[in-house]
Amino acid sequence: MAFKSPLPRQGLAGRPNHGGMKVIAAALAGALLIAPTARAQNAADPFIWLEDIDSPRSMAWVEAQNAKTAKRLEGDPRYAPYLAEARAIFTAQDRIPAPRFRAGGIDNFWQDAAHPHGIWRRTTQASYRMAAPTWDTLLDIDKLAADEKKNWFWKGADCLKPDESLCLVALSNGGGDAVELREFDATAKRFVDGGFRLPEGKQNVEWLDRDTLVAGREWTPGEVTASGYAYVLKLVPRSGEAKEIFRGQKTDVWAGPTVLRGAGGVDGVLIQRALSFFEFEYSLYADDRLIALPLPRKAQNRAYVDGQLVFNLQEDWGEFRIGDLISLDLATLKADPNKPRAKLIFRPGPTQAIQNVADTDGKLVVELLEDVKGAVDAYDYDDGRWTARRLALPKDSTLTLRSTSSQDDQLFVAGESFLAPNSLWLADAATGKAEQVKTSPARFDASRHVVEQFWTASSDGTKIPYFVVRPKGAKLDGALPTIMYGYGGFEVAKPPDYVPER
Repeated sequence: MAFKSPLPRQGLAGRPNHGGMKVIAAALAGALLIAPTARAQNAADPFIWLEDIDSPRSMAWVEAQNAKTAKRLEGDPRYAPYLAEARAIFTAQDRIPAPRFRAGGIDNFWQDAAHPHGIWRRTTQASYRMAAPTWDTLLDIDKLAADEKKNWFWKGADCLKPDESLCLVALSNGGGDAVELREFDATAKRFVDGGFRLPEGKQNVEWLDRDTLVAGREWTPGEVTASGYAYVLKLVPRSGEAKEIFRGQKTDVWAGPTVLRGAGGVDGVLIQRALSFFEFEYSLYADDRLIALPLPRKAQNRAYVDGQLVFNLQEDWGEFRIGDLISLDLATLKADPNKPRAKLIFRPGPTQAIQNVADTDGKLVVELLEDVKGAVDAYDYDDGRWTARRLALPKDSTLTLRSTSSQDDQLFVAGESFLAPNSLWLADAATGKAEQVKTSPARFDASRHVVEQFWTASSDGTKIPYFVVRPKGAKLDGALPTIMYGYGGFEVAKPPDYVPER
């Protein structure tokens, strides 16, 4: 992973979090008081001062609202038992440890009652398959916080390929978006003396090579966008001066790098400049020059595999349609960026949606929803065209990519549904085979319930799917207490999930 506070390369579109709960409270207040026109809002909105999210007045208002909410919730007699039950579920020792491929083994970041800040630990692939893996602790965040008298929160580690032993560890003092980066030797299990160390800030950083980083951060005081993110990217050597390679504008949302690694090493650096939360410009930094890429603004970079840059379109572009997954050949772009000659990888049907895209050593992996049910396809690029293979994973479940290997074509996929507890599958993108390696115990008796899927038509005729989870013997007379929930923002779907605390 790279430390990209705004939009992760393989993630869904969404907003950066500019400060946690204070933004939520301010946004709620603003949404409730929106006037009919922008002029009226600017003239009469009594809460316009909340736009200054860090001001003492805004923070005092948020703290007061939080206190009011806490008093109402925590005063309810059901609060304490529900909290205890939920905490027991979230900290259960028998939950599945989330895996991450690294250096031929499996990493995991684990939190429980004894380790509230968590431990970064490692095991072998063979040991991970066991009911009780043997773990080797790499870094204890609780101990680090105590030793340094800081409220450290883990924000991930980016490890230099291909050996993945040198890592940049991201630590947040308090849990916010701003992080401090430190070079860590995962083999020696210690921070590198005199190694890379970037002070706290909202920053986008990746390894270029063993002695160079590509970084976007606040290089001089105030050199950030209105959203608080970097817009100037530099190459940072172990010694010597940093070299600027890209400069956006202060009116942007952010700018960040993605290092493109091929079989022979680094093929270039893709620079994504966010003009808004959903509009981007792309440039390629290679051979000490910057090349503007002729892509539509609503295109999201998703992966790089076999010399192919993969993008997901959010608008029509020539022969391509909104939702299409396309690829551009990097060598062709370097030779003539004005003739991208894009290829179609996948075009979603009316009831399909791309949820996530990732790459293994040599395959492209696409996580889909089909009729709001999960599927995972693996794509191979050969002789100038893409071919797909459906992975043998559970049907009628939500499937989520958890980790892909950069050393082979293995990947971990999590599965769940309303009534089936979380499971973990190890799949091979080259063969399409998959096997279940772990499952969580059931947290409630699902035998008493049934799940049904229905469709209803909206005012424009679009068929909208929804699920009903109910007791099998329930009388459908309109008197059954019901929780209704829907969501439609930021292209985030709400597929079936196992939520025993509900």
